[in-house]
Amino acid sequence: MQKKNILWIMTDQHRFDGLSCMGGLSGLTPHLDALAADGIVFENCYTPSPVCGPARTALKSGRFPAACGAVKNWVPSHSPDWLPERLQKVGYHTGMAGKLHICPCEENYGFDWKVLSDAPYSVYANDDKHSKYIEWLREKWNGKDPVPLFDKDESSYDNDFYHFCAGSGFRTVEEHETGWTTNQFFRYLEERDKQKPFFFFLSYFGPH
Repeated sequence: MQKKNILWIMTDQHRFDGLSCMGGLSGLTPHLDALAADGIVFENCYTPSPVCGPARTALKSGRFPAACGAVKNWVPSHSPDWLPERLQKVGYHTGMAGKLHICPCEENYGFDWKVLSDAPYSVYANDDKHSKYIEWLREKWNGKDPVPLFDKDESSYDNDFYHFCAGSGFRTVEEHETGWTTNQFFRYLEERDKQKPFFFFLSYFGPH
């Protein structure tokens, strides 16, 4: 039987009712609502950890965070076999774009094709140093560094919570990370090994 292509879409830190189909504002998420109507909606799911890195490590390993060493963000994680590695073994070509947030970020974790953008700021762990999105934005801005602008927004939590949540709007719609991440998936579809089924992890930094 021919293997199905697998597209895993993940967003970061939003409530369940951020989707219209789960009780949110009507008409807010029509495309995701359509996917839900044509698929299965799990209404009672619980994260293995309230912290980002450990939760993502558990999802990719199938193990509780502590079993992978991921007890907090930015600590090295380990697993005898990551989900993409398992899929590689049964013939899949694997790829990802966007936020992975598993440490160390230089590892491939079973991805044949990997374009990382864990975070655009440097205020916590220098995530920007490994961000292909930041590299793209610098090139688009003719060498101007956007990281100080992201850092300013992210550092405004204590003195301007609205600024922290909404940002300062220094990017155009075309420059936003959401569109960039989606475009990486389209690029992957062109560059992948088309003789194999694909598994792709499309992971958005927003709404964060």
